[in-house]
Formats: sequence, C-alpha cells, structure tokens
Amino acid sequence: MKKIISEVSQNISESLNKMVYSEDLEPDKKVSNLISIDWRNILPEPPKNNSEVTRQELMELSKLTKNRTQEQLELVMTVDKKVDDIFIEYLEKVKLSFPQKTVDKLYKTIFYPVFMNLKWQYNRPRPYQLAPMLGIEIDHVETETHHTPAYPSGHTAYGAMLASFLSEIYPSHSSNFYNLANVVGLARKLQGVHYESDNSSAMVIAGAIWEDVRFDFI
Repeated sequence: MKKIISEVSQNISESLNKMVYSEDLEPDKKVSNLISIDWRNILPEPPKNNSEVTRQELMELSKLTKNRTQEQLELVMTVDKKVDDIFIEYLEKVKLSFPQKTVDKLYKTIFYPVFMNLKWQYNRPRPYQLAPMLGIEIDHVETETHHTPAYPSGHTAYGAMLASFLSEIYPSHSSNFYNLANVVGLARKLQGVHYESDNSSAMVIAGAIWEDVRFDFI
C-alpha cells in the first residue's frame, strides 16, 4: 500500500511540474540590435511547480488576496491599467516632467520584446492556474493583462525600467522611483497574478538591459 501511495504521489508531483501556462508558444519577437548582452541566459529557471519555494509563494498570494483592502484594490487596478500613472503622479507632486516619448520608445523597442520572449521561453503557469492543484485558494482579479506566462513579470520589469531611466534624469529622487517599482510588484501580487520570484527576476532583467542600452537613451 505504501508503495502504491508513493507512486501515486510521485506521478502527481511529476504531472504538476510539467504544467505550463500554455502549450501554444508565440513566435519570437524581434529584439533591438542595441542590446548586446546575452539576455536569454541572465535569469535562472523559475522555481519548479512542485517546489517548496513555489508553495510558499502561493501561500503568500493566498493571504494577500484574501485580505485586500479597497485601497489596495484601487492600486491593483491603477497598476494593471497603466504602470506610468503612479510615476507620473509622483513627478507631478514634485513638479517634474515625465518624458513620455522617450519612455514609450524605450519600452516598445527595447524592453517589451525582451520580456515577452522570456515569458514564452520559461512558460511558467500563473499562480491561479497552479494553486488549485496544490489545494491553495487565490482570489485573483481577472483583467486582460495576465494572459501570458508569468515569469518574469512584465509590469514589474516596466516599473524597474522607469525607475532606472528616471533615476538618470532626476538622481535625487532615485530611491523613490525604485520604491514605486516595488509597489508595482506588490500590486501584481495583490492581484494574484504573479509570484514573488516573477517580480525579483523582472528587476534583474530590467536592470541588466538598462545598463546595456542606457547611453543610447540619456
């Protein structure tokens, strides 16, 4: 009996670990020739679906999403719709301008192709896909912005990109910009659509790409 239980448990674990966001892979997106680093091999593999790390990340999301306040929900929806807004709001308070045209170019030509390619390279299932398989409940907020693989977080990568770029222009505000990037990551967890490791990987890849192209944009 113990052998049978062990075999069943192993089969469940193996099936769980093979789970991906989707079997239908998107074609590679063209990456700018301004990027010279080996961006495909910067990040580690995401934690395995059946790992203790992933289980702990899911438990954190379960707690966060069950106890969302109205204020947190408003943050979720703001970040979900447009990451720029929380940075623009801050800049307006300190009477500084937001360089929208350069930001748009930096995002569309440099960052977006990289993190979208990485998402499909790793093909990690979203937390709300995986959680039920482990008996964990996540109350995620359904929107149109999380219908891609989870790893790395695109929203958090964008927030980190903004923090890096704006820090070059307004260096005395750098710590506040990076705090806002972390707020973006928190919002995606409060929404129940990203693991913590999605956010940390996004910060890493955004920082690496920015250091590679920064002199083309400042």
